[in-house]
Amino acid sequence: MRPVLIVESDPILQVMLPVTLMAAGYHAVVSTDGLSGLMQAQLHQPALILLDLHLPVVAGVTAIRVLRNIPATREIPIIAMSLDRDHPHELRQIPNVDILAKPFAHDDLLRLVAAHVRPAGVHPRHRSAAHEPWYDHADAVQEF
Repeated sequence: MRPVLIVESDPILQVMLPVTLMAAGYHAVVSTDGLSGLMQAQLHQPALILLDLHLPVVAGVTAIRVLRNIPATREIPIIAMSLDRDHPHELRQIPNVDILAKPFAHDDLLRLVAAHVRPAGVHPRHRSAAHEPWYDHADAVQEF
């Protein structure tokens, strides 16, 4: 299974996001800045990228533009995360990019992730409540 790449500079979210995704059956890889995120995207060819817009080294919007210009990463869906409620108009025009405003409930995150990729080991005909994005994972963080 291809991983979900998390590109996040906040140390707390660097831990919480993969824990939440792994509890829901996803495999996660974490990068801490935009440049390493670009390198990890090319290396791992993730099924999905969760990308903070406010990153050190290479800003999130710049990273998205670069990802869309590399043939190997052009079609990878991206969920852009930001505290800023006024997202650049340009970002809304880029195909296959969803925006998730911080803070967000883990259920909202999992629902958006599930719209792009299935958890590991879950066949679409054999989904159970435990693998649905709205399933209550008692050990997962409720809000970020």
